[in-house]
Amino acid sequence: MKLFSQKSLRWRISLIFILTGFLLLALFIAFYTVTFFTMARKEAKYAFNMVIQITDKAEGITNSVDLLASAVSGSTSVNSMLRERDSTKKWNYRQISSLQISDLAKSNSHATSIVLLDNAGSVYGFNGFNYTLANELNSSYNLFSPDSFPAGFLGPFYSQESDIPYYATVHRIYDNRTPPSEDTVLGTCLVLGSCDQLLAACVNAAVTERSLYMILDSNDEVIVRNLEYASSLDASIIQSIHDREEQTFSVGIEGETYLINWQALEGNTGWKVVSAVPYREIMSDLTIFHLLAFLFLLVLLCIYFFLAQHIIGSITSPLETIIQFIQKGPQYSLQHRVRIKEQNELSILADQINFMLDQIRDLTTADLKNQAKLYEIEIANSQARLMSLQSQMNPHFLYNTLDAIQGLVYMERTQDIPKAISALSSIFRYSIKGDDIVEVQKELACVDKYLQIMKLRFEDRFTFRVEMDEEILSCCMPRFLLQPLVENAVFHGLEPKQGPGLLELKGTLLDGNNIQFTCSDNGIGMNSEKLITLQKQLETIGKQEHPAIKIKQNVGLYNVHLRLRILYGSPYGLSIDSSLQKGTVARIVFPAAQIKGLDPHQRFEQKN
Repeated sequence: MKLFSQKSLRWRISLIFILTGFLLLALFIAFYTVTFFTMARKEAKYAFNMVIQITDKAEGITNSVDLLASAVSGSTSVNSMLRERDSTKKWNYRQISSLQISDLAKSNSHATSIVLLDNAGSVYGFNGFNYTLANELNSSYNLFSPDSFPAGFLGPFYSQESDIPYYATVHRIYDNRTPPSEDTVLGTCLVLGSCDQLLAACVNAAVTERSLYMILDSNDEVIVRNLEYASSLDASIIQSIHDREEQTFSVGIEGETYLINWQALEGNTGWKVVSAVPYREIMSDLTIFHLLAFLFLLVLLCIYFFLAQHIIGSITSPLETIIQFIQKGPQYSLQHRVRIKEQNELSILADQINFMLDQIRDLTTADLKNQAKLYEIEIANSQARLMSLQSQMNPHFLYNTLDAIQGLVYMERTQDIPKAISALSSIFRYSIKGDDIVEVQKELACVDKYLQIMKLRFEDRFTFRVEMDEEILSCCMPRFLLQPLVENAVFHGLEPKQGPGLLELKGTLLDGNNIQFTCSDNGIGMNSEKLITLQKQLETIGKQEHPAIKIKQNVGLYNVHLRLRILYGSPYGLSIDSSLQKGTVARIVFPAAQIKGLDPHQRFEQKN
C-alpha cells in the first residue's frame, strides 16, 4: 500500500482502468464460457429430445399394432371360426370375421397384413395379405406351425419386394368358452407392420449430417437406421449401452467422440431407440458463435482503452495544473488565478480556489473553536444536572433515615440507636465520598446498612431477601441507585401494611449486556390512577430540561430514573408496576461495565 500511495494520480487511475479492464475481460470470458457450454448442453439436450420423440412415435405405432392384434384375438367371430369344424359354418364365420377385421384395420394405418393360424395348420389372410411375404416369414419363423414361435414382437425381416423392413406382433387366441385357467389355444393372430414410419422418424430427427439414429429390437438387432454407412459403429455403440447405466454419455469410437443417447420403449417390445452424434459436429454448429464473440471482444477492448485514455487525460491534466498552481505558494496564489480549459467540475474548482485559499483556514479554525465550546458546554450541563440530582436525593434519604432512628427513640429502644447511627454513618460516608461509578457489591453493602436500620425499627414485622447473580457483583454501576428503591418500598408499601411484609431485591444479568435490579414488595400498592400518573411522569421526566426543580413527590424514584437517562439515555431507566393491596415492583436497567473506571456506556462484553 505504501508503494501504491507513492505513485502518481495518473499511474493509479491507469492501474484502476487496467484492473477494471481485466475484470471485464474475466467477466466476458466467464459469460462466454457459460453461454458456450449452455448452448452445447442445449444441443445435446435437443439430441436427447429427438430420441424421446422417436421413442414416443415408436411406442404409438407398436401399441396401435398390438392393440389391433389384441382386438382381433378377442373377436367372438374369430373365436367361432377357429373353433368350427363344419366347412359351411366356418365360411360364414370367416365372412363375418373379415368384415370385423376390415373395420378394425381401417382405424389403424400402421398394420399392413393380418394373419390367423389355427391348430390344424390353416392360414387365413386379411387386410391385403401378402402371400409372398408370408412364405418369406415361414422360411424364417416356420409361420405355419404356431407352436414354433412365441407370442410377442418379431422382426425385423425383409421382403424381396421392398427395402423397408417389417415387424410382426403375435397374440395367442384362446377359446372363450373355457375358463381362463385352462388356457385352451385355438390359434394365433399375427399382425404385420411396416417400419417405414419408424425409419422416417429416425431420418427427420438427425441433428447433424452424421447424426446416427436407430431402433434396436429385444435382441439388439437393428430394425431401422437413418445412416446405412454407419453400420460399422453398431457393435461399439451397443456394447457401450450395455456397459453403462446412464442413458446419456460420451464414448470414443474409431478415434472420434460420440454423444450417445438411448431410451427403451415401454411395453413388451423390448425395443430401444439409440442416437450417436459426433461431438465435433455439435461444436461446429457453434463456430459462428466463436467468431461473433471474438469480434465483439476485440471491438469492446478497443473502445474501452480509447475511452480510458481520454478519461484519464481529462482528469489528470487539469489536476496537474491545479497542483502546479498551489505548489507555487500562497503569495503567487494571491496574485494569480489558475486557468482550466475544460468546462466541468474541475473548472469550477479552479475558479473558486483563490477565494477558498483566503477563507478556508479562518473558517475552519472558527468552526472548530465553536464546536469545541459547544461540546464543553454540553458536558458541563450534563455534569451539573447529575450533581443537582444527587444533591436533591441525599437530603431526602437522610430525612427518612433520621425519622426511622427517631422511631427507635419513641419505642424506647435506646440500645439499638448506636447500631442505627453506625449504619447511618457508613451510609453517609458512602454517599459523599468515592467515585460516581462503584462496584455492585459496594452498592449492596450500602443497601445492607440501610436494611439494618429498618430491621431495628420494625423488628420482625418485615422480611428482607436479597438475591444476586454472582457474575454481576464485580460489575460497576452508578452510586446510590438501589437504596432509594428499597426506601420507597419500605415507607410507601410495607409500613402502611397491616400484618407481616416481604421485600425482595434481585439482580440479574440480561443477555450479557445489561444489568437489571428488581425491588418488589407485598405492601399496599397503589391504584391504577396513581400508577398511570407515576408512569407518565417517568416517561416524560427525561425530556424536560430541568425536571428536578418541578418534582415535589417521589423524589428518590424520579432521581434514579433521571440519573440513568442522563448517563445512558433511552431506553434505560426505571419502570414501575403495582396492584392495589398486592404490592409494587420497581425495575431499573442499565448497561453492564465490568471494570471500575470504564466509561459507564461501556458494555459487559468488554470483559474479554
